[in-house]
Amino acid sequence: MKFSHTLIGIAAAFASASSESNSNMNMFSKLAESAVDASSWNFDEGKHVCRVYGDPHVLAYNGAKINFAGTGEFMFANFETTGLSQPIYVTASTFNELNATDGKYSYVDQVGFFCGDSKMVTRAPYEVGHTPAVFNYYNNEVTQDLPADFSAIRIGEGSNVVREDGDDVILQAVCSPQGLDVEVELFVKYHVNEFNNPVLNFAIRFAQSEDITSVNGMCQSPCQAADEFYGGAWLDNGYCDSTDPIEIRWGLDFQSNLCGPCSWGVINIDDLEHSGELFSINELASSGTIGVDITVPQVPSEGDVCYRVPTPYPTGSPNGYPTGYP
Repeated sequence: MKFSHTLIGIAAAFASASSESNSNMNMFSKLAESAVDASSWNFDEGKHVCRVYGDPHVLAYNGAKINFAGTGEFMFANFETTGLSQPIYVTASTFNELNATDGKYSYVDQVGFFCGDSKMVTRAPYEVGHTPAVFNYYNNEVTQDLPADFSAIRIGEGSNVVREDGDDVILQAVCSPQGLDVEVELFVKYHVNEFNNPVLNFAIRFAQSEDITSVNGMCQSPCQAADEFYGGAWLDNGYCDSTDPIEIRWGLDFQSNLCGPCSWGVINIDDLEHSGELFSINELASSGTIGVDITVPQVPSEGDVCYRVPTPYPTGSPNGYPTGYP
């Protein structure tokens, strides 16, 4: 199935711009004016794809399907490259759906694409009938131009990308850092969930090359078994210190495991194996840049699968880890 709507038709879901999207820094309207035919944005090219959709589900690079109901900001894909000064990674923030009465649901509201010295953050509109937002950065400054490490950031008129679930607006961003044989693509669909709230579905696609030395994050790696999950590092007051995978299961026990999906929360992003300063949606949202309307990611609260009861750090504990950790 191929969608044949134009951006004019998208107005039914995301009508005229609201006050929060009228900022001169918001690139969405400019991208919409130059919308392109997106029918070629498909995943039938032998590349590795991780899909994040719904409340949310993660279809990882290794083929594993992960159900996740946590809130916060999380590392979904981190690409270690031969150019250590050119980090490439994708984070996303999730929020707790308060209108759900029959269980715990969380949805993606923002995605950050970090590509060398260039960054792009996009968020869903605050309400149906308003436009999304796209903000570009280069060398930590907001720009209306295409950041140098991206070869494309554009809106598509229609596409069959990700899921055939409706007339959603689709954004494509392509990271191609100078001097590296690397191309990582991000596809974002601005969608309306079953509770009538704007949310994001997204996919991260890449082709293996000699300049990509490893891939990790909640999307995992295409080089591992489909029933294995490798944890990240920091939780609010816990630490995943295991280098062994845990078994992927359906349910809260897996989600709340110290080495489960929550361990990819963006708590201390500088622990990633890159040189140089790294950023997150939380840091950019907290910077207070005039004209940039990004939401500070929700903090896990009691009852959330990623919430941890504060554990005191004992005096003289090895490595400064919480009680019970080596």
